[in-house]
Amino acid sequence: DEREQELEALAAIFGEELENLSPDAFQIKVALQGGKSLMLLVSLPPEYPSRHPPLCEVQADWLSGEEESFILDHLGSMFVPGSVVVYEWAEWLREFVGEGRDYEPP
Repeated sequence: DEREQELEALAAIFGEELENLSPDAFQIKVALQGGKSLMLLVSLPPEYPSRHPPLCEVQADWLSGEEESFILDHLGSMFVPGSVVVYEWAEWLREFVGEGRDYEPP
């Protein structure tokens, strides 16, 4: 099952940075440059990855509401039905947010 394979891969990649909250929910601490980090909270609906993306939330005390909205919109746009996406989300957060790239608010 793709979900199980993805969870096993995430556990291998993120190790202690990944914490299971329930069988279908977990959080990943994404380390960023400058000592910052953010939490990616993920909940997998029954239809993931076939039809629906994971539900997600990002938490960091330094994120503004506008930045958080931009991040969540972008993460949602990365999902392609039938494909797992959580690792790509974590990598994008590390690369884009971690480098402090500017974004254009809507």
